[in-house]
Formats: sequence, C-alpha cells, structure tokens
Amino acid sequence: MSRRRTRIETRTLALFVACALVPVVAFALFGSVIVDRQLRTFTDEQIDAAAKSYGLAIYDRLTNVDRQLTVLTERYLAGEIQPAGIEAFSDERARIRVLDTVRPSSAAAGIERRLKVSNQAEPTVFLEIQARNADRALHVIATFSGDYLWNTDAVLVSDAVLCVRNNFGVLLHCSASETQAGLDGKALAEGDWTLFLNGTYGSHPWTIDVRTPRASGAIAWFRWVSPVIAALAVAVALLAGSIFIRRSHEPLRTLIDAARRIGRRRAGQALRVTSRDEYGRLARSFNRMASRLDDQFDLLTLLAQLDQTILERSGMKPAMQGLILKLPQLLKCRLAAVVLPQNDVELHLVRRGSPTLERVALPADAMAEFEGGDASLRRFACNEHSPGVLAELSRRGIDAAISQTIRVAGKVRAVLLISDENAKSSFVARRLHDVAHRLAVAFANEDHEQALWRQAYSDSLTGLANRAMLREWLASNILRNGDRIAEGAIVFVDLDRFKSVNDSLGHSMGDSLLQQVAGRLQQQLPVTALLARFGGDEFVIVLPQTSRAGARETTRAMLDSLREPCELEHIHYVAQASAGIAMFPTDGTTVDELLKHADIALYRAKADGRGQLCFFDESMSRMAKDRLLLEDQLRNAIRDGEIVAHYQPKVDRDGIVVGVEALARWLPSGGEAVPPARFVPLAEETGLIVPMGDMLLREVCRSIRGWRQRGLHVGRVAVNISMVQMRDAGFAEALLECLAEHDLKGHDLEIELTESVFAEDRNAIAAQLFRLQDAGVHIAIDDFGTGFSSMSLLRHFPIHALKIDRSFVIDAVSSEESRLLLHGLIEIGHAMKLEVVSEGVESGAQFQLLRELRCDVFQGYLFSKALAPRELEAFLEAQSTGLREAS
Repeated sequence: MSRRRTRIETRTLALFVACALVPVVAFALFGSVIVDRQLRTFTDEQIDAAAKSYGLAIYDRLTNVDRQLTVLTERYLAGEIQPAGIEAFSDERARIRVLDTVRPSSAAAGIERRLKVSNQAEPTVFLEIQARNADRALHVIATFSGDYLWNTDAVLVSDAVLCVRNNFGVLLHCSASETQAGLDGKALAEGDWTLFLNGTYGSHPWTIDVRTPRASGAIAWFRWVSPVIAALAVAVALLAGSIFIRRSHEPLRTLIDAARRIGRRRAGQALRVTSRDEYGRLARSFNRMASRLDDQFDLLTLLAQLDQTILERSGMKPAMQGLILKLPQLLKCRLAAVVLPQNDVELHLVRRGSPTLERVALPADAMAEFEGGDASLRRFACNEHSPGVLAELSRRGIDAAISQTIRVAGKVRAVLLISDENAKSSFVARRLHDVAHRLAVAFANEDHEQALWRQAYSDSLTGLANRAMLREWLASNILRNGDRIAEGAIVFVDLDRFKSVNDSLGHSMGDSLLQQVAGRLQQQLPVTALLARFGGDEFVIVLPQTSRAGARETTRAMLDSLREPCELEHIHYVAQASAGIAMFPTDGTTVDELLKHADIALYRAKADGRGQLCFFDESMSRMAKDRLLLEDQLRNAIRDGEIVAHYQPKVDRDGIVVGVEALARWLPSGGEAVPPARFVPLAEETGLIVPMGDMLLREVCRSIRGWRQRGLHVGRVAVNISMVQMRDAGFAEALLECLAEHDLKGHDLEIELTESVFAEDRNAIAAQLFRLQDAGVHIAIDDFGTGFSSMSLLRHFPIHALKIDRSFVIDAVSSEESRLLLHGLIEIGHAMKLEVVSEGVESGAQFQLLRELRCDVFQGYLFSKALAPRELEAFLEAQSTGLREAS
C-alpha cells in the first residue's frame, strides 16, 4: 500500500511542476526567436568571413604575380636577363609585356608599382611596374587572367554570389547573377569586406560583396520540435519530482554548494555527509575529485605563470626560481630544489611553507650524478656520504629524493628535485614529469630565440656585433631623453694591407687574423663600449660617455695592441691599422651622419701614412666632397681624352738622351693643368688607373711608331705600371698585343714598377713579368730603396734596372751619410748586373757626384722637364744638331 504524500510534499511537487513548466513554455515561445537570431548572426559572420577570405585570396594572387615580376625586374636591372626573357615568364596567371626600357635622365633609381583596371564592359586588371637604376630602366605590365584572379575555389560558402567592385561602384567581377544562382525571390544574407590597395599598389580599395540565401529549415524544425520537447519535459519533471522530493534535500543542497565552490575554484573544506546511501558515496567521491581538481588547478596555474614568465622574456632562471617556490605545496612534499648548471653549478631549494629560496654554490662536478643513464626520472637515497647535491639535501633532513632531469638536444639544462615522502606515489612522479616537459620546451624555445638573435645581430666569424646590431644599438643608446644626445665617440678601425694577407696566405689565414685582431681590440675597451665588425676588415667602436682625450687614448691603445705579431700557422704577422674618430654630438646627431664622418676621418688617417688615427673636422667633409668631384671630373677627362703623355728624357754620363719616361698629364680643355700628385693616387684608389693606363699605353705606342717612321731616335720608352693594373691576370698579354698592333718589339718598351706591387700575389706577378721578359720588355724597379723586401725582389724577379728615388739624391752633395747610402744603392745594382738610374737630378753638383759614384743613367730637371711630344721632338733635334756640330 503506497504512502500518501504529505501536504508539504504535494505543495512542493506542485511548485516543482510549475517551476519546471514555466521555463519550458518560455523556452518554446522564445526559443524560436533566439535560435532564428543566432542563425542570422552566424550566417552574417560566415558571409563576412567568406568575403574577407575571398578578398585575401585575391590579394595573395596579386602579390604572388607582383613578387615574381619584381624578381624579374631586379634581375633585368642587374643585367642578368633581357626583356624577352621577362615576357617568357607569362603563364596562366598573367600575361607579361615589356613596354619600355628607356630611362629618363632625371628619374631617381627605384621600383614603382601601380594596379590599374581597364575601362571596358568586362574590366581587365593589370599590374604596371616601372623600375630604374643608374644603368637601366624597365616599364612592364602584367595583365591578370580572370580565371586566376577571380577564382572562388577557396570560398567555403555554398550557393553564394561573390562580386568585386571598385571605389566608384564599378563592377569588376561577379561569380554569377542572382538568377543563375537561384536566388530570385529568396531571403538573402549579405556581407562585404574592403580590400585596401593604396599602400602597396597605389589603387583605390575594392569591395567584396557576398550574397547567399538564409537557412529557414532549421527554425521550422525547431518550431515543430519545441512543443514535443515541452511535453516530455513536463512529464519527466512530474516523475522526477515524485521520486526525489521525498528524499532529504539537505545532502543534495550540500553537493550543489560544493560544486559551485569548485566552479569558483574555492573548494574549501570536504563535504560532511554521514549517510551510507548513494548520497554518502557520492559525497566521498566528490571529495576525492575536488582534491584532485584543486591539485590540477594549482598545476595549471603554475604552468600558466611559467608560460607568462617565458613570454615576458625575463629569462629562464627567474622562471625556475618562481616555480620552485610553488612546487612543495603543489606536490605535497617537504622540500623542492633545482640544480642549474650554467656558468657555475647552483642549487636553489625551498621548504614547504617558506617564502624564500636558499641558494647554494656547488663544485663543477656536482652534476655528474645526474648526467649518466637514460632515465630522466630517478630516485635517490640521501645521506651524509652522498655526493654533491644529495649531501646538501641530507643535511636538511631529507632521506630520499626524486630527481627529474631536463634535457634539451642531449644537454642537461636543469635538474628538479623533491623530497620523496611516499616512494609508491606515481601521481607525484607524473606531475614532476609534466613540469619538466614544460620547462624543456621553454629551454628549447629560449635556445631558438638566442640562435635567431645571434644570426640577426652577431658576426659569425668574430662573434662581435654586426652592422645591424651596431645601427640598432646606436639608435637606442646614443639618443637619450628625446633629442638629447650623450657625449661619446665613434671609431672606425681598418686594417692596412689586409688584402695582401688574403691574396698571399689565403682567406683562412685572413679570417684567423680578423679573429685575433677582434680579440685584441676588445681587450682594450671599457665595459660600456661596443665593438662591431662593420664588414671585411673594418671595425667600429662606440665609446659612450668619453671625451676627445679619452677617445684618443683608447684608440691609440687599440692600435698599439696590434704591434705584437699575430700567429698565422707558422707565420708571425704584424697587423697595422688606421683609425678615424667622430665625436658625438659635435660631429653629428644621427647614426648615418656619425658613421659617415668617422669613415671620412679614417680615409684621412690612411692618406696621412697609415697606422695613424685622425679626428673628423668639417674641412675633411669638404675635402671628401672635393674628392668625389675630382673623381667625376677625372672619369670625364679619361673619356674625353684630356689625359695625355709627356716625356722626360733620360741621359747617359755624357748627357746624351738614351731613353724617355712617359708621364701622365691632365690638361683640361680651357683650364689649368691638374698636378699628377692630385689625380694619379685618386686614379689608383678608384680603379680608374686601369682605363687611364690602357689609354696612355696606346698613346705611347702610337708616338713610338710615329717617331720611328720619321727616323727620330728616342731610345727605350718607360711606362709606369700600377699595382691595380698588375692585379689583372691578362695584363702581360694585353701589353704585348698593344705592341704588336703598333708594329713594335718588346725592347722598345720598359715598364716601371714600385716595390709595393710585389706585396700582392707574388707568384702571379712573377709569371707575368717572366712573360714580358721573354718578349724583350725591360723591367725597372721605381723608387728603389723606399719600399720593403728590396733584396728579395732583385733575386727572384726578372729585373733589368733600378731607379733610385730622388730622396736619396737631394742631400747627397751636402751630407756624407746620404752620399754613402747613395753609393751603397748604386753598388748593389751593379753587383746584381743591373742598370742604375738616378731620378731628381736638379744641379750640376748632383750630376757630377753621381758620375763619380758610377751611376749609369740620369733623369731630372737639370736636363729637361717632361715634354709634350712635339717639344720632345724639338729637344732631340736640337741635341742631334749640337752633336753634329761638335763632331
């Protein structure tokens, strides 16, 4: 016989049914409205996303063709391909046409692109690119294929019509009409997205329109199902209410409250339910779940904090220290520690409940006990006889410990340690493993970021900052407090004659020299300075907070440090460098300005004799501009034939002309002659000496042939050859071809080389000199005694004559020491069976002394200045007439 309900139960049941019925009915009434609204919102978002996706796909296709066309344009400007080669890259995406390759004389170098649309019934989109540099220009158009540009395969919305319009509402493309898509008479969902093109292509934005029918089936189904669901809900509510209302509400309410606390992550105390029924078992299970959830929440919170620390890039060491402080509470252990094997092995440990870390420094071999074996998770017994880390734990009352080794790329980066109060606990081991895995990922990410940073900002050869790092460091550290600039210096250091090391010893020795030089420079710098390799053999030093005197002292110390020989395998090489210094803010307030001025000062230091340091001043800037102007004028002079050969006679002991030396003279049309000392060194530095030397050689050969045809004897003609010309492996053959073109023999010509030429690749130079000797060309060493390794040159190279520099002749008459030195040089030449020529003979006393010292040939203003060809002819005619009259 069933128990009758009490009045309270009846009222509770009636209230329960009423409370259940009202929401169900409300759901039925308003559900359709809400669902319809949600469907509309979802559809609108989907359409907007489709419009954006289609617009980005169009933009990707534009940039795809743009990148290809830019690469082709740059290759054309570099001279790698011709216009026909560019048009050959036309494909199904776009047809490429080259319109013009003429460069406007006033146009600046660069690449300009513009996207245009034709004014046709079916508009055509094409990309126009105009590019130019100092030598070439290109005007090219790529006409896009409609099938490629307007392709809608990437759009995931079905039954949609996609249209593209420009800023003026002109329809550029439509995937289909509404009739073709079956949209007539249907409720449509519409969306659009704007594709901005002005920044990249100089075009007005395009608008992407998307239209699709709205879904109505789902809302109709929902309106049919809602009454059925409402009826079922009321029935279930009646049944459930009849069953469960008779039970005590208190345990259920307790469970609900506990669940809410967990939802708010405040589990608090365990549930106190004493009943032995299902509610009791549920409560006990709930308590176990809540405890596990608390631990899991704590772990997730800890890992999230670790991730945040890593993302903030504050370093792994602070992240590890913050982690260790929370591990004892998380893993329910008495003590947690971490071993960090960085510069020194450090042990950081904390007891449960303690807010501070204890740091212990350990010997370098303290990591040995964790590095062996394959297992990352291990258990150790701790006692006073344990090694290193475990002994430290034993001193703090720990009998057993669990270690988790963190390895990245096979290298131990850290070791986590916790006290092991429960050797059978796999839960603690899993948690420790989870934490270690996250830390390993963090270490690997840190290593990757550091590698990327080194690649971007470090010089791979020397480990110094590279040019990019230098510019960024200058921009961020020189400028302080807005426009206020701190005082300091920028020093440009460049190795002298570094190319000779690469050419004679090889690039590996050159690299070794650069590494040793970088180390020596770094040793002389204060900790606040920055040393960067600017490129090649150039270094830049930034000295912040220093005066002019301090900059001079530091720079001189750097240059002096290079005086000690560098070890290059079995060779002791003494490096020499020059330095240019610019002070900021005195000499500049921007990075480019300071670097430019320091470079100008470096150029001046090299011009002053190398191995020097020089401070920038404004006069140098003017000189640099004058030098650029002179270089341009020299280039034009070579082109216009203003560089001509004048000839200075060389005489024997009787004053008879036995040959001449061809000397370059610059005679501008309508202007004064430019001294050789101004333009010859500039020609060598800029490489213009090569075309100038070739032009002068041909002029000399023409003159020799003309004199011979007129029966005028000038003897052997000497031509000066520079180091730059000798670097060309084909120089000897080119010279002999020039002689052959003018019907001349090798003995008609003599080449004069300075000793500095032999500082280059000696084997290559020797091969060319022997080739010239075999053809009969005479070879003379010019300015003998002023260079280096002179004796070596005489023994190993085919030398026929020595030309003693005028510096040895000037004081020979008045100075016994100079006379002895001059006599020694002449005797050396005669001992080697060489002809000896003295330059700079300007007085009769000098001529008489040189004859007494048995010099063979003489040259100088005493006999004649350098003469134009017609003047030389008159000079020779006069001498010939005088000789005939004397005979």
